[in-house]
Amino acid sequence: LFGLYVGDGSIDKKFAKDGEQLRWAKVQFSVPADNRARRKLVSVMKLLLPDAQPTERSDERLISWNSVELAELFTSAGFGG
Repeated sequence: LFGLYVGDGSIDKKFAKDGEQLRWAKVQFSVPADNRARRKLVSVMKLLLPDAQPTERSDERLISWNSVELAELFTSAGFGG
């Protein structure tokens, strides 16, 4: 998961007015729908976030999950936005 993020991932964040508390976050991966890595990504994410539904861009090249917890996981592992 971290390797895929390093290659083609990003995080969008929005903080509270105090600038410290993370209010909203989206973790994105740029992986085409027909790529075998996409199937593995979706499988792993179902295990990590079973209740979260991914959002897919209309060109089927970007898939994202809205999750503050997931963004915090990547951030705490040393990955930026």
